[in-house]
Amino acid sequence: MSHAPTPRVIALLLAISSLPIMANATISPSLPGLAQAFSDTPRIETLAGLVLALPSVAIVLTAALFGSLLDRVSWKPILYGALVFYALGGAAGALMDGMTGLLISRFALGLGVAAAMTTVSMLAAQLFEGDARNKFMGWQAAAMSAAGVGPPIWSSTMLSVSRLSDRRSMVFRKLLPCAENTHEVRSTAKTP
Repeated sequence: MSHAPTPRVIALLLAISSLPIMANATISPSLPGLAQAFSDTPRIETLAGLVLALPSVAIVLTAALFGSLLDRVSWKPILYGALVFYALGGAAGALMDGMTGLLISRFALGLGVAAAMTTVSMLAAQLFEGDARNKFMGWQAAAMSAAGVGPPIWSSTMLSVSRLSDRRSMVFRKLLPCAENTHEVRSTAKTP
């Protein structure tokens, strides 16, 4: 190692390290709704479970291949390709109207995760030595843990805000006729 990585590089590596956890943490809360949305699909309970499991299957099947590829080529195209697969595989699910497309997009997401995980591990081994590597691995574990709890907390918060907004709108709808009547009374009272 010729010089220590900059804080920006470390932050980027930590952010990429959180991708594997977020791949499943972000979709887990939606599985019951997914099963309801595709209730007419045969074996939907099994398929909904596959939506969660397929990225992990892709990782198991391809991580070693990406590791071998990293021994032969530069890390940049692999990491850039990983991020593209992650983005497209993650976003494609919103555009799919069937389970087959959703499952394919989740597998593509897993390919992106496998390539990203392998690349970050290789870069950590190359960029850090001794205590610096141990410190980075600790920060990496913390980043991955934060990524695991962040999406559920965020989605719960947004759900709570949504429910609060629904309650407020019910109150305002009940008060609105009174407000409109008050306005009418005031406007007629001002007329001579």
